[in-house]
Amino acid sequence: MANSAKRQRRLWDTYTFPGFRPQHTVRGGRAAAVAYSLIQTCVFHDIEPFAYLADILKRLPSHQINRVSELLPFNWKKAQSEIKTA
Repeated sequence: MANSAKRQRRLWDTYTFPGFRPQHTVRGGRAAAVAYSLIQTCVFHDIEPFAYLADILKRLPSHQINRVSELLPFNWKKAQSEIKTA
C-alpha cells in the first residue's frame, strides 16, 4: 500500500503547477491527505475517481449535512448501481 501511495504522490507532483505544492503547509498537507485518501478508496472499490469526485462536488452544496455518509465512495457506488438498475 505504501508503494501505491508513493506512486500516486509522484503522479500528483507531476501534474501540479510548478511552485504549487500544497504539502508544504500543514493545512495543505491535510487537504492533500484527504484527496489521496478519497482517490485511493475509489481505486480500492473499483470506482473511477474522476467520475466520483465530479459527482460529489456537484451534489455537495445542496446535500444535507446529516446525510454526508451517503457521499463516501463505498456508499456512493451502491447508490449509483441502484440508480442504473431503476
